[in-house]
Amino acid sequence: MFGKLARIFRSDSRTEPQIQLAAFGKHPGWKDHMDELGLTTDRLISLRRLLYVEGINSNIDSGAWRDLEPEHLVERFHHIFVWTVGTDILIGRMWTSSDGRGRKLYPMIVAVHCENISLENALDLVLPRLEMLESRLTATDSPDEVRTIIHSTGKVLVALTKQISVTGRLAAEPGHALGQLAQYSELGPENQGLHRVFYQIEREMGDLKTKRGDSRSSAVSKVPSHHLRLPKCGLRDNEAAIVWLQFLSELLPGPPPVLTFLPLDHHWVDLIIGIPTASQIFCLRATTQRLPLTTEIPYTIDSEFINQTNLVISKARA
Repeated sequence: MFGKLARIFRSDSRTEPQIQLAAFGKHPGWKDHMDELGLTTDRLISLRRLLYVEGINSNIDSGAWRDLEPEHLVERFHHIFVWTVGTDILIGRMWTSSDGRGRKLYPMIVAVHCENISLENALDLVLPRLEMLESRLTATDSPDEVRTIIHSTGKVLVALTKQISVTGRLAAEPGHALGQLAQYSELGPENQGLHRVFYQIEREMGDLKTKRGDSRSSAVSKVPSHHLRLPKCGLRDNEAAIVWLQFLSELLPGPPPVLTFLPLDHHWVDLIIGIPTASQIFCLRATTQRLPLTTEIPYTIDSEFINQTNLVISKARA
């Protein structure tokens, strides 16, 4: 039913850790979109295209966020994000910004492409530096100073990777994340929230799943992408990202790419499984009154499915 549990990434002891910092979006130092800084890898270029050009820009141009009722609109961009693609990890931070003309529709985005670094190590290494980076970049309106800050922070990150041993990512035992999640009250009484998550995955993501033992990840780009909104369960942002990504890796073969958004001012996690589309990037500015938590959608679920799900959860907790 749920497929063979899989680890999310394999280790590769033959390759040294690599890291690259980039920045793009809006900043007061530029009259319009700022110069693209550090976009030197294919993954970073793809991130900018999917997130900024095809995602954020499309939602702004279409008026999708502008037309939301106040109670349905997240007030500002203030997110961290994690994009896991194959053996690559991209970690970023975005915040509401403006250009030199005072227009505030677009965010500024900083992102780090990590290779051959565990997800846990990458998050521990990158997230504090990105927080400091936001503070420094919002304190200046000089393009030259922005370039200097990005360059110096990139050098610091590269130096710090020398202290990290090469390791596989998310090497926890199968079922570990599910067993952990089953303990949180935010997922409802008697595993109700987890039943709904499993149900949505089974109902809407069957095209991402394959037969037991088959991991045809090459087919991922050919299937529709899917969105889940899940609770942080009182965890810190890095912990919430790890546990939900591990959970998906236990259920979905491959695993497929997953873009995770964690709004810093709110209690949920948005996960886009597959290649993100503009309609899914919409989640960045939509409250739970507009896009409810998957764990709170009142699906009609038959007793057989609940019993099967409870069996999987019980094994994981054991």
